[in-house]
Amino acid sequence: MSEFSFETEYAVEFLQSFDPSGWHNLVAIDPEGGGPIGRTFPPNAFHEISKFVERHNGKRNLYFTVNEPSATAPHKKLEKGDIGTIRAVFTDIDPADANLTKERQRLKALAFASDADIVIDSGGGVQLFWQLASKIPAADFEWAEGCCRRLGKDFGGDNTWNVDRLMRLPYTVNLPDAKKRAKGRSKAIATVLRTQRGRWTRDALEQAFPPIASDRIGQDRSSETRETSKRILASDYTSFAEYDDLPVDLRDRLAAALSKDPGLDQLWHGEGAGNEFRFELAAKLKALDFEVEDYARLANIWQRSTSKPERPSARELARDWVRSPSIMSAADEFGVVEIEIPIRPEKRRGFYTLGLQEVIERAQADDTVPLIEHVLDQGTLAVLYGKPNCGKSFVALDMAFAIAGAVPWAGHGVSQGSVLYVAAEGGRGVNQRIRAIVQKRQIACDTPFALAPCSIDLFDGAADVKAVIAAAHALSAQHAAPLRMVVIDTLARSFGAGDENTVKDMTKCIRNLDAIREATQATILVIHHSGKDASKGARGSSALLGAADTEIEIADRHFRTTKQRDMPLLPADIRFDLQSVDLGLNRAGQHVSSCVVQFLTGTEFDPIPLAPAAEKLRQSLVAALSTSAENEVSWAAWMEAHCTATDPAWHLGSDLPRGCSPSNLRKLRNEVIECGHAKSISDDMFALA
Repeated sequence: MSEFSFETEYAVEFLQSFDPSGWHNLVAIDPEGGGPIGRTFPPNAFHEISKFVERHNGKRNLYFTVNEPSATAPHKKLEKGDIGTIRAVFTDIDPADANLTKERQRLKALAFASDADIVIDSGGGVQLFWQLASKIPAADFEWAEGCCRRLGKDFGGDNTWNVDRLMRLPYTVNLPDAKKRAKGRSKAIATVLRTQRGRWTRDALEQAFPPIASDRIGQDRSSETRETSKRILASDYTSFAEYDDLPVDLRDRLAAALSKDPGLDQLWHGEGAGNEFRFELAAKLKALDFEVEDYARLANIWQRSTSKPERPSARELARDWVRSPSIMSAADEFGVVEIEIPIRPEKRRGFYTLGLQEVIERAQADDTVPLIEHVLDQGTLAVLYGKPNCGKSFVALDMAFAIAGAVPWAGHGVSQGSVLYVAAEGGRGVNQRIRAIVQKRQIACDTPFALAPCSIDLFDGAADVKAVIAAAHALSAQHAAPLRMVVIDTLARSFGAGDENTVKDMTKCIRNLDAIREATQATILVIHHSGKDASKGARGSSALLGAADTEIEIADRHFRTTKQRDMPLLPADIRFDLQSVDLGLNRAGQHVSSCVVQFLTGTEFDPIPLAPAAEKLRQSLVAALSTSAENEVSWAAWMEAHCTATDPAWHLGSDLPRGCSPSNLRKLRNEVIECGHAKSISDDMFALA
């Protein structure tokens, strides 16, 4: 086992990919005060870097110097004279003082709309980097700082233009200071949202982001604000005191925008008032091609524009408009740009026929290989179903990472490519499952995999369908890897207001799945539940089975194909179990574990040991069953046995022993069940497996 934590290894791996052979400078800063602790490392000193990160992560905020230190750089927070070469230009965008969740979604959408090589979610805002294909001398720092000023102006970033700038080290803890905590900020892990090899020449950067001299940016913004204020005053915006006073054309355009953009609708009709809501309105209207005059008239009659008695002035409105970023609209659930991708091909070829010779020639020319040999074909619709807690999601994730990582799955070859996993049931469990796979399989952080941990509507959600397509194309472009699979986990949480038991509603869902498949050319794997009678297959309308090219059943830790349209069924079941993976302690000191798929080749299942806390709960189930006349016990009886085993002095009505909170025990119970040591008889009754 590594001497360093999972987070430290990923943080150092990021630095290795950022500059594998250069010097690095790291700085640790206590959010509560005190001087910074800086250290400069020579090339290839990644073991020493790991020690520094491990020592300070979670105790101090960790940063890296973007540009390369010189060989004589000291052990401290560097200054401009300590920089040896320029390796990237950048901007740092912090959330405005608005709804933090929505503001972070806006920033991520802005980041994904950019052509930045690296995007870091700092735990608060986003940091964007454009890497140089070849480093340039530090003597050209004025040019680099000019590019950074341009980026800050174009993207609404902070004053992060200096070449000795520190940026948040990804995969370390962002510890907010008292001021940020007062605004609702809490601890968060910084992560990499996008990374790709540097590809910018100096000329290309200069053309894309013409440098701004140090004394111009403030003048440019002030001048733009003055001109915008003049336009607002000329619009006579104060003459419109109520909504009904607005021009009919403006009301019609606003109504259309509200119906199209749920985020704008929620903002417009929400509660509360203040400058931050007005700033958000300006950004959204600008993105929807409204003019500043439209914004001024709407903001003047909008109840949320200000918390003060007087209405906003023309200068305040102009400042909002100038400072708000202009971004494309994005699907809020995904935080990715909704680009114009047709849901279906724009033109459908009319009826036509092929001669036998042409059919044979096309068949011979078709060199498409399966997605997973003998299991999944490329560009098809597949359904994987089973009872609750049978391991469906674990298997689907295992398949996804095999495809993304180009490794055989259960001994079957794969076609490597990007995978988008829509975890519609959400929850933190999927994060731990992925972490367990990454840790157990040693998966690199630049593997072309993306998670969408949010519900979608495949019944009546055209916007969601387009958002999935946009996310899939963005993922493929980000990693320069063809999209191979989109996983929908589960169908039930992606069905919106539809009834999966009716042919009409299921057919509508299938059309949307086909739309995603046609637009992405990827295999769509839908995770579904079996019906009350498992022998009759997946629950709901049989229209789904009819449309599926492949149907997979999981039962009793057996994986079997029950339908294949264009390939033979598996000759034998794939047998598996779930192996517990210890993920250590979380920052609250609680034990964390999850499971990964373990394929079995013997005739009997080898016992899979549980993590200590889960094993103790399993033993409590054995104890509870020993005092029961039946072969099953209630959850209350199981919990009572465990609390007594944890603290013999405990009794009903007293405080629960440490580690025995209902939420913690339910999590451990799920692990015991998922690892095959217990089973759920009903919602409240349990037995040994």
